[in-house]
Amino acid sequence: MSVSRAKAYRTHIASYVGKLKALYPTCNVRPNHHAAFHIYDYLHLFGPVHSWWTFLFEHLIGILQRIPTNHKSGEEYNKCIGSR
Repeated sequence: MSVSRAKAYRTHIASYVGKLKALYPTCNVRPNHHAAFHIYDYLHLFGPVHSWWTFLFEHLIGILQRIPTNHKSGEEYNKCIGSR
């Protein structure tokens, strides 16, 4: 990750967030917008995004957490793990 690319990212995200109200008048700045500015720091600390980004795994964990299990492992679960 080059310094110039990280600076370009920071410039573009600042431009986007700065013009957000003009583009979408009903939109409010959210924590995600703030967090996007920290990506610049992470690019310097950890290198290219593909080497540290874990969104896909976090997304999968979110899907699994929303499965209605009532915190109990039922008959189908027991069949899957073979603990009958």
